[in-house]
Amino acid sequence: MDTTYQDLKKYVGFSSEDAARIASVKALVEPSFPELVDAFYVRVRSDLTAAAAFRDSAQMERQKRALLAWLHRFFSDNRDREYLARAARVGEVHVRVGLPQRYILAGMHVLREGLARVLRAAGRGDDAALFDSLHRGIDLELAVMMDAYFVAELSRAQEAERREATRRSERLASVGILAAGLAHEIRNPLNGAQLHLTLLRRQLAERGELDAELTDAIVVVSAEIKRLSSLVTEFLEFARPPPLDVRAIDLRDVCAHAVSAVAGDSAALGVDLKVELPDSPLNVEADKPRMTQALVNILRNAIEAASDVTPGSTSMVVMRGREGHELEVEDTGHGIPRPDTPIFDPFFTTKARGTGLGLSVAHRIVTDHDGTLSFSSSPGRTVFTIKLPASNRKASRESP
Repeated sequence: MDTTYQDLKKYVGFSSEDAARIASVKALVEPSFPELVDAFYVRVRSDLTAAAAFRDSAQMERQKRALLAWLHRFFSDNRDREYLARAARVGEVHVRVGLPQRYILAGMHVLREGLARVLRAAGRGDDAALFDSLHRGIDLELAVMMDAYFVAELSRAQEAERREATRRSERLASVGILAAGLAHEIRNPLNGAQLHLTLLRRQLAERGELDAELTDAIVVVSAEIKRLSSLVTEFLEFARPPPLDVRAIDLRDVCAHAVSAVAGDSAALGVDLKVELPDSPLNVEADKPRMTQALVNILRNAIEAASDVTPGSTSMVVMRGREGHELEVEDTGHGIPRPDTPIFDPFFTTKARGTGLGLSVAHRIVTDHDGTLSFSSSPGRTVFTIKLPASNRKASRESP
């Protein structure tokens, strides 16, 4: 922060002469400090958003004392490291109490006006050098506060992301243990049922007792067993994902395989599927089958969402970024109603026959590759965005 402060001083042109001019009028303006503070918080109380940041009158009184202390410090000629730390703390406190950043700017404007009135009333209104120093000093304070506000807000957002990642990881672990146990108990009986159903069909056919009605019934039961078996496999993959087999690959190959896998679903549901891939390779280090699975899950989700409207469409665009590559999967479905909808949580689904694992598995695969998976949604347009770090190695054209 010291280096930043020195750079800011040079940028606004604040010098020791400016500090001396400001300190020279402290005795002149100091008697007006309580009046300035009261006027400032009258303005705060008149704004519903600003006033809502304070829990009670006791907290506002503490902030009034803090502002009074700031005025005393500002008109001091001591601008050491402790002074800098206290200036930065103003921005940090604004983040902690939840006051929007714009009120730092507005608040400093109110103080600037108040100090100017006091100086003019004291007969110093024509002292251009003093006012220039005052403005440079306030602008310097403002820059320090805004910088501290940004750092504190960024830190808070990162901490929230870490807590959310931990919560999701713990949830995935607990649900994974449950899914693994259930899948193990279910898989063997399903395999046995499928085996006996095949045997029953063969024996009925050999006896000439397999009519159309029995055939249809066996086909339905067999299809349901296969569906349940597929669901169990999905549970097991979710509960015990195999370790990544990371290699240098071309991301375009992953996209091509994923599109090929969902093309039949898209056609069956009457959803138009469009793909835009760059002409040159997109090198990434990834587990090709797992990344393909993630993209298939996202594409299927988008296709199913788009099938609820007519005409429905889904598109995938792959872009090369500065620090990596981005894939956007967009659909024209009804959208996700709230931005905080836990669509990446296991077993959360809005579909009648959905398992709630597709997007959860996709999210874990992407994050395991040091990437991010996010979404934005509005009625008629939902976009899932995958960001992956680029590889510096030449991509292998061979499938893992």
